[in-house]
Amino acid sequence: MKKFFAFTLAEVLITLGIIGVVAALTMPALISNHRKKVYVTQLKKSVNSVSNGVRLILAEHNVDKLSDTDFLLHVSHAKYDAAVRSYIANYFNVVDFKSVYGQYRTYKTLASNSSPSYNYLLNCYLMKLADGSEICISGNSNQYLSAYIDINGFEKLPNTAGVDFFNVFFDDNGIINVRHGYGYDSLNTMLYTCYQVGHHNAPEFCFKLIMHDNWEITYY
Repeated sequence: MKKFFAFTLAEVLITLGIIGVVAALTMPALISNHRKKVYVTQLKKSVNSVSNGVRLILAEHNVDKLSDTDFLLHVSHAKYDAAVRSYIANYFNVVDFKSVYGQYRTYKTLASNSSPSYNYLLNCYLMKLADGSEICISGNSNQYLSAYIDINGFEKLPNTAGVDFFNVFFDDNGIINVRHGYGYDSLNTMLYTCYQVGHHNAPEFCFKLIMHDNWEITYY
């Protein structure tokens, strides 16, 4: 006579309970990691949008440096003039743009042991892309181009420096310049500045950390 083996109800319930506990412990980390990958993917798209626009400017002017055009000269003043409108309309894939010279935006900080937010002065041209991201470009007339990037737009949360808000610098050749400023060679400096409450360089150093870690968010 054949014998049949089966789990008892108690064994099934215990197994389901164990699975539930494991899921409860691992799901938050999985969700967080997925969200970080989404943020980095969007950040890449936004950075590429600026890079593509810069490459078009260099190619059509047949030069190697942005300072050989008048693009940096105009964006360094952050004044809403015809030249900037022409550059943005012709070389950047945007749905809207405006000058936000002298305007502030408040972003939360990663650290939670002090001031919860910081007011960033955006003396720049704000470009809105079709995917909802916002890029604010400005620069020095003969040295670099700066791009503040809100990867999902100011209307959407979390609006936190180092999470969905970054600052990227491009050198005179239109190449991403993570060595702009100071501190790139020191991981501790980058981590400290990325987390430091009320530090205006936090969006820049958080981006440097992402580049340092091969396009991954590892600092939170």
